[in-house]
Amino acid sequence: SALAHWGRKGGLEVLGFLPQSHFLLGLGILDLLSQDEEGEKERLVAKALLLPGGMGETFKVLIQAKGVEPPGLLGLSMAPRREALRL
Repeated sequence: SALAHWGRKGGLEVLGFLPQSHFLLGLGILDLLSQDEEGEKERLVAKALLLPGGMGETFKVLIQAKGVEPPGLLGLSMAPRREALRL
């Protein structure tokens, strides 16, 4: 992505670049939804955020850092291998 490219030129390291669905799953969105007994509206919204072919795959999450040890970010736990992302 252009953001990753220009970030690297500015000294940033790419820590993660992944589909929104993988990021939200890594953060535990399914656990949050299962705790809400009356959250039908929230489940429908989450479905739109997660479904392949929709916002879940269309939108990406880019995480960059500079001068810090890469933290163990939960949102990256479901990330595809970096080589597959062609950054």
